[in-house]
Amino acid sequence: MSLFIDYKNCTKKLLELLTIQDAAIDNREVIIGEVNDLLEKRQKLLDQLPSWPSISEVDKKEMISAEKLLKEKLVSLQDNVKADLKKQQVRKKRINQYNDPYGGNLSTDGMFYDKRK
Repeated sequence: MSLFIDYKNCTKKLLELLTIQDAAIDNREVIIGEVNDLLEKRQKLLDQLPSWPSISEVDKKEMISAEKLLKEKLVSLQDNVKADLKKQQVRKKRINQYNDPYGGNLSTDGMFYDKRK
């Protein structure tokens, strides 16, 4: 059962890392790289574990609860990254509008049109 202990330790490290990630935005790239490495290692261990019926009930319940928590944390990380990307796109759009306020919405239907920039 050393594989199962390694699997549990890897899952525990992953959960700790994702809990730290909630507080730290500055080094997100490093944390995401470590999360990917741990997920790959954990998947290899999971593939090597014995079949599901040979695992005890207590261990099964522990694995299922850890999986649920891990899924919630990973979805939270994904949502945080998506929100930051969206904020960055909005910021970029606003900066471009500030620098060139008449850039994309020129029409020549009777309003003053200045060709100089």
